[in-house]
This record gives sequence, C-alpha cells and structure tokens, in this order.
Amino acid sequence: MRKFTIITVMCVVALTLTVLHYRPNAKTIPEQLETALSYAHMLTYRDSLFGYVVHYPDFFEQSDCHNNEPGYSQFTYWGKVEMELTTFILPNEDELTAKEGMDSIGKALHATTRHLQPNSFILSGSIYQNGQKLTGRCFHAKFVRHRKVWFVQTLAYPEGCDRAVKRITRQIDKWKIWEQCVSFHLPNKHTRRFVHVGH
Repeated sequence: MRKFTIITVMCVVALTLTVLHYRPNAKTIPEQLETALSYAHMLTYRDSLFGYVVHYPDFFEQSDCHNNEPGYSQFTYWGKVEMELTTFILPNEDELTAKEGMDSIGKALHATTRHLQPNSFILSGSIYQNGQKLTGRCFHAKFVRHRKVWFVQTLAYPEGCDRAVKRITRQIDKWKIWEQCVSFHLPNKHTRRFVHVGH
C-alpha cells in the first residue's frame, strides 16, 4: 500500500511539472511586439529638405543607408523581428491622379489591399523583389500626391504581425506630410529612381 502511494505521488508530481512546463504563459513574438509598440514613446523626425514629418517608436534606430538621396529617411528595428519604416520621394512626372497612381503602383507592387483617399492612396501586401515574392515579408504604404511627386511612407514588417504593428500602420494611414505650415519648394532637378517598398 505504501509503495502504491509513493508511485501515485510521483505520478502526480510528474504530471504537474509537465503541465506547468507546457503551459502557454509565454507571449508569442507578435504579442511581444504589440506590447512593445503600445507602450513605446513616439519620436519625431522632420526632413531638413522637404520638411515632411514622421513619427517612429523610440526603440527604432535611424539608418544611414541612402543618406545622400534627397528626402530619404529610414528607421529600423532588427531585434526578434525586422522592421523598416521608410519615407522617400517618388517622381510623378506624368502628374497621375491618386486613382491612376494607385492602379499603376499597386499593380507594380502586387498590392492585395488598396484604399483611395483624397489626393492619396494606401497599399499593402506581400513584398516582391525582381518579380519574386519574399517569404514572410509584408508592407503597408501611403502615397501622397503633391505637384509632380509622391511622398511615400512605408512599413516593412514580418508576415503575421498585422495586428502587432497596428499603431504604426494607423499612423501611416493618417499621415499628412506636414504637421504645420511649411514653406516648401521642390528642387528643380530632383529625380529619384523607383525602389521596391521595403528596400
């Protein structure tokens, strides 16, 4: 009887340890990211040439790549996931309307979601490079028409993190370029080659 009791107690202890070990109390990476972004302090960047304003989480770092390109800025986070918040100027020499731009650029980027706004549009979907879909990478971008250029702000992020990055994508959706009245003049010979979103 005593032997049976000891075996029973050992089984109960083993079962308890197993349940505790596999208990799903640890947050997934998307959940951790969502928490980090919800509590992050948003910093402000103002482009010195074009005067546009973007806000980025305080745990993102400013990248110096393409820093010689007028109007280009990028803030990155390469921790448990990789994210890039990028803003750049895209020529609109044919002066396409927002609808025409959405159709043309949306097709080029293989966008699966398109949303037209007054004088701007929003695209999202998987990222493609050289015609090939990049596994596990998505983008969310806003294109704002101004004279003969598009102001573009885009977030590249991991697949499956749409809910986690809502704070940033909603901010992109509401982006107005300038938060205050800014004197703005396009450089006469400003050109920029088209790059894939998330480049």
